[in-house]
Amino acid sequence: MSGFAGVTLGANDFARARAFYDAALALLGLAPLVAREAEAGYGRAGGEAVLSLLRPFDGLPATWGNGTHVAFLAASPEAVDGFHAAGLAAGGSDEGAPGLRPHYGDDYYGAYLRDPVGNKLQAVHYLGQDPALAEAEPFSHVTLGCNDLERARAFYDPVMAALGLARVVDEADLSYGYGAAGSRLPWVYAHRTFDGRPATWANGFEAMWRAGSPAEVEAFHAAGLAHGGCDEGGPGPRPYREGYFGAYLRDPDGNKLHAFCIEG
Repeated sequence: MSGFAGVTLGANDFARARAFYDAALALLGLAPLVAREAEAGYGRAGGEAVLSLLRPFDGLPATWGNGTHVAFLAASPEAVDGFHAAGLAAGGSDEGAPGLRPHYGDDYYGAYLRDPVGNKLQAVHYLGQDPALAEAEPFSHVTLGCNDLERARAFYDPVMAALGLARVVDEADLSYGYGAAGSRLPWVYAHRTFDGRPATWANGFEAMWRAGSPAEVEAFHAAGLAHGGCDEGGPGPRPYREGYFGAYLRDPDGNKLHAFCIEG
């Protein structure tokens, strides 16, 4: 089944990055699964990494993107508080203290940080949510900055449809959100920037979706090229693991996207 699989973020100083993410993500139930000199990965114990830290493949420094934002799902308001406090103590910077955000929803309790590179992160708990939800799903949502929402919609509608995903949020003046039809989480948004400045892509950032078959990966790539994206790596086997078949795109604003499946 197709669905959102996670993100990669760029890092420049891995000791510093690991100290930050080890501390902040522990409060969200995400543990270090990969710890190498220039790579780190986090996920549920016994599972696969859903957040990876890597040096950018172009050899240039990792940067943050204006409009790029990763929101993790927290099991409780206390976990949100702990995420924020631990991140600050481990070298992050404040982007919004824990508290209710009624402009998003009466049940929305969140906090915001920036990691040592400047990547914007959030932990959110929806008051009254099923306690099992945070265990099953590490993400609430991810936003990708865009400068022209209608151009973004024209790109993401067919690209996400190729993976069997739908537009589930339609705010023509602010954002378009995509996910499994009828599902609350997780969603990926093409979103206007909150500071009103131009959207920029983050070097080292990548949003990833797991496809159901090589044919879906190929359709994802073809739809992106046909609707204003650019090629970042055509469909085909990749040496990451046995049976890995993937493809890469950049959206019209330069955000890097990846779809993959595991054959066999």
